[in-house]
Order: sequence, then structure tokens, then C-alpha cells
Amino acid sequence: MKKKYSIKTHLTFIFVLSLLLGFEVSVNAQTFNFDTDTDTEGWTSSNGTLAVAGGIMTLTPNVGTTSPGAKYPNALNPANGQYLHVLCTTPGPEIDRRIRFRVDSDGTWTTQNIIISANPQTYNFDLSSNPGWTGTSISDITIRFQSNNSTTASVENVSIDAIIFDNNPTLNIVSLERFDFSFFPNPTQDKINLKANEPINQVQVYTLLGKEVLNLDLGDISNPNVDISSLSVGIYNMKVSIGDSVGVVKVVKK
Repeated sequence: MKKKYSIKTHLTFIFVLSLLLGFEVSVNAQTFNFDTDTDTEGWTSSNGTLAVAGGIMTLTPNVGTTSPGAKYPNALNPANGQYLHVLCTTPGPEIDRRIRFRVDSDGTWTTQNIIISANPQTYNFDLSSNPGWTGTSISDITIRFQSNNSTTASVENVSIDAIIFDNNPTLNIVSLERFDFSFFPNPTQDKINLKANEPINQVQVYTLLGKEVLNLDLGDISNPNVDISSLSVGIYNMKVSIGDSVGVVKVVKK
């Protein structure tokens, strides 16, 4: 029986065709897609509370604050992600808002002044100019959503579909649901069948630590099969590209 998934997406890297070259490489990415209910994937709140349901992490500001945020205390590798992408939205009317990023130990903010749309959109940051985002291991970062109007007593809830660090400057994260995408069986021992109403261009598979183990350039195939029989038993992220849209789902090799 087919199982259809609405994909919260999120992940793009600089890739190498590892299978063709005969070895694995470390990929340039760290992705958070909140696809397990109640699991914030290591993120904690700042001036607010976090809750995860339905593949979305909701940041609810504390009463009276103008700068709620999400903090990540665990290690990230700046060398593996020059760009930050945040797929998010706010309910109701569009809100005048700054999204700000910092490495807490450095304190330098990388800021984007935006209007957060009532529809999910991806907001991209180039972190190469942030002096704290360097080296091979950084702990404690903050993404803050701050009102541009200093007289505003509070800001609205923010719904975050994905947070991604990678080396793609203009990643376009959207849900692949509009392509009627599905994949099955899952779990599987060998092959995964993919289906969409538009051609699937590329499929990449990664370990949960971000190492690429499979990269297939499919050209334009609407219903390809992906053979993962050579992979070790475990859970993997599978990135699917349809046109300029990108989606990631978890697959289980048994």
C-alpha cells in the first residue's frame, strides 16, 4: 500500500557523485525539519516557548517581548554551511520583522530586514561575513525574530518548517505536496519507488550526520526507483529535487 507524505523540506548542499567516484564524502549541510512531533531537534527557546507538531516548530513569544528566538546549544560545523535558510511564516497579516543570526560567544548579528509572509517562504542568509561563524565547530547560536518597530509590545507566533545550513546561496525550500509526491515502501531492504506528477531531477541520500552516501542525477523521470541495497541498516535523509523545489524525507533501510 502506498504511503503519501507531505514533505517539510529542507536541505541542499554542495554535492559529489560519491557512488560514481567510489567513495563517500562529507556533505556541506545541517538540516532541521521537525518531522517528529514534540521533538525540537535540540533547539531551545529564547524569550518564548517552542512546540513541535505536524512537522512545524512554533515559536510563541513571551508576553511583552519584542525579540523571541530559537537557540541551538549543540555543535555545528561552519565549514559545512556558509548559508542559513529559514523556512517560516506567521499567521494573519504580513509582519514587519527582522530575522537575526548570531554565534553567541561572538555576539555579532547577521540581520535580514524582511516582511514575513503569511505563506511559508525561505529567507536566506550569507554567514561568510559573520566573524563568529568560522572554524570547524561552533556551539550556541541564536536565530531571533525581532520587530522592526521598537514600540511594538510583542510579536506574533512564528511557524518554522525548516532550518538549514548549507553552501547553496539561494535554496528554495518548498513542500513537494503540490507535486503529489509519494515514496514506498518504507522501511525497505533494497528499492524505494518514487512517484510525482512532474519529473524528478535528482535524488541524494545522506546519513543523519550529513554524509552523502548516494547521489543520482535522474534527468527527468516521474517514477524512478532508488536502489539502497548497498547501504547499511539504519535511518537516512533522502533529498528529492523536482525542478527548483527541494524536499527531504527520512527513509529506513532494514
